[in-house]
Amino acid sequence: MQLFINNEPEDCSSEITIAQLLEQKEMSHLKGLAVAINDVVVPKAEWETYFLDNQSHVTIIRASQGG
Repeated sequence: MQLFINNEPEDCSSEITIAQLLEQKEMSHLKGLAVAINDVVVPKAEWETYFLDNQSHVTIIRASQGG
């Protein structure tokens, strides 16, 4: 299965949730993350059960402080 993560193509296992993807990318421990699938923000409460489809466009954004 191919995903586009922040516009970069990446091959992944056939069945993967958002939470599993973040774990694989070693980002699951980070705070202030937001994830959008095909330009629709997915609430954090759904990350454990939201399975990604082939060709999904995943946008991962991390909030930062500063001015």
